[in-house]
Amino acid sequence: MAYVNPRRALETNIMGTVNVLEAARLYGKVKAIIIASSDKAYGKLSSGKYKETDALKGDHPYEVSKSATDLIAQAYSKTYTMPIVTTRFGNIYGEGDIHFSRIIPGIMETVIQKKKLELRSDGTFERDYLYVKDVVKGYLLLAQNIDKAQGNAYNFGSDEHYSVLSLIKLAEKSLHKKIPLSILNTERNEIPYQSLDCTKIQKVFGWKAKTKIKKILPIIHRWYKKIIS
Repeated sequence: MAYVNPRRALETNIMGTVNVLEAARLYGKVKAIIIASSDKAYGKLSSGKYKETDALKGDHPYEVSKSATDLIAQAYSKTYTMPIVTTRFGNIYGEGDIHFSRIIPGIMETVIQKKKLELRSDGTFERDYLYVKDVVKGYLLLAQNIDKAQGNAYNFGSDEHYSVLSLIKLAEKSLHKKIPLSILNTERNEIPYQSLDCTKIQKVFGWKAKTKIKKILPIIHRWYKKIIS
């Protein structure tokens, strides 16, 4: 966690980005570079949706690391005319995520092991939720159209915007399971509300998130059952 170990978060996201971009610059033959930034790069939002023209103003270690990553990518793109495009995503979920402190993996672990779900927050934080395969399609789309995409940043979100508690209720209906929970409310420096305006990527490349959480959760649940004993 960036709150506990800010130096590690800053070094990983900032210098990790510099190292990759510097290697690509020196090699000189990389055809496309897609930077995985985040809605966290924008900092706090009280209402409405982030747009790509909004300032990047993270104010805590993780958010600052993402703002810096974004700006570093822009600097390399403009200074060295490199084929770089930046993506800013909402909360990504789906098969392959074994970070069980995240809400959807945590829900799956709770249901499969018949335990209690512990929420680090108070349950009111709101986010866009985006299925991983929609993300992959977006990455491929940008890579295949890098000549048009390079030098730009694109938001990737969805119409599925939920608070943590609302998401849990949706999961209960989708999985036909009761999810017992405990609200710890120990989270620090968390942004209470985030949502992304995806008009730009939709207009330029026709991308739109198509997967609905309610329909895909049973499929994701089956995947987690294979890896959780």
